[in-house]
Amino acid sequence: MVLGLCFGVFGAITGAARPEVKVTVSSRAEIKIRVESLSPGREWSFRNAYAGVLGLAERVEQFHAFGAGGTDLGVKKITSGEFRANVGAETIEYVVKLARPSAADVAHVSWIGGESGFLVPADLLPQQLTDVLVEFSLPSGWTIHSTIEADGQGRYRIPKPENAVFFVGRGLRRQAK
Repeated sequence: MVLGLCFGVFGAITGAARPEVKVTVSSRAEIKIRVESLSPGREWSFRNAYAGVLGLAERVEQFHAFGAGGTDLGVKKITSGEFRANVGAETIEYVVKLARPSAADVAHVSWIGGESGFLVPADLLPQQLTDVLVEFSLPSGWTIHSTIEADGQGRYRIPKPENAVFFVGRGLRRQAK
């Protein structure tokens, strides 16, 4: 089953060009992320540790940066989860591997397994991106739940990605007391 997601990310500075992030899960273990309309940037870094879980940056692969007109800028991997281009990029694209974590880690990092998953924007996006507007496109029968309320268009505004979590899957139910 294919799970498609869309993240819309907005810059923290008012009036700045607002990045648009599209996230597509082509398998249960891999998400492809494309960030467009960036203010030209040359360096990107991903968290390697979060909530005691180590090695998160190692999940980021196939990182590419593109300039005007879609020209591939030939990004260099500096170290695990650290990427650099020689000139400013307007678009970046990469893959995040989402293997199911151990039982101790399951509530702290993103994963998709079977008919459900747990998505944490903090471990999916470069640390430079904040004030995120997230829009999810899920397979038929899948739903999404979070403590964050969606706006009238079904989008979730997240000022700090490290403070957000989303449950996705088939047959999820929500109960409030």
